[in-house]
Amino acid sequence: MTNQQQGTWHAGRTVALLGAAYLYGSLPLVYWLGQRARVDLRRAGSGNVGATNLLQYGGATGKALAAAGWLFDASKGVAPPAVARALGAPPAVAALAGALGVAGQCWPITLGFCGGRGISAFVGAAALIDPVAWAASLIPMIVGSGWRVATNRRASTPADGKPSRSRSVPLGCFIATIVFPLVCALRRTEDGWLAPLALSAVVALRRLTAALPDDALAGPRKQPRALVYRLLYDRNTKD
Repeated sequence: MTNQQQGTWHAGRTVALLGAAYLYGSLPLVYWLGQRARVDLRRAGSGNVGATNLLQYGGATGKALAAAGWLFDASKGVAPPAVARALGAPPAVAALAGALGVAGQCWPITLGFCGGRGISAFVGAAALIDPVAWAASLIPMIVGSGWRVATNRRASTPADGKPSRSRSVPLGCFIATIVFPLVCALRRTEDGWLAPLALSAVVALRRLTAALPDDALAGPRKQPRALVYRLLYDRNTKD
């Protein structure tokens, strides 16, 4: 984009673009897919309106629906900055559009501002903002998922038949949100450091404030250290 094109971009376009990015992120396809599978994700399992919860509680069709939902949620981070670039937005504005797409997934106006955790949209936005930093952020996610698979193979099936909760997967995702802005800052890309930092902050804030099934018994109001467990493991307790 030329300097003349950058000069034609104004604040009104930025506001409209960021608003559209948030609204796109607010489209609750995973929740709708859950309804198709006859499960209300807000009341099942962790209460998270995300693909992982749909995978665990979506029944026989859960895997296919969860895959489709994850891809759509990832597009919430990809599409806004891609469209912004195509429209000639400055790099920093385009990157912020990705962060607003993630915010829409976390706090969708369509579901009373109670949505998913934003990880899938984070992955999509990170890939478009800085592919190198994105690749680095995938490493802790892959390690966490690999550890989860390995421990599941060694563990016996729970007596109640319910899926066991992983600590390595959410911890890997949390580390990824730290790695991404750090690598972006080290690389000093044209998108700047604000959008990558905002992207990670959105995911962290969602973890800290999301409603969890055991809030009345073990939430931050009962024990302040629950905030640490929320940030690291996406739950109120260590186990």
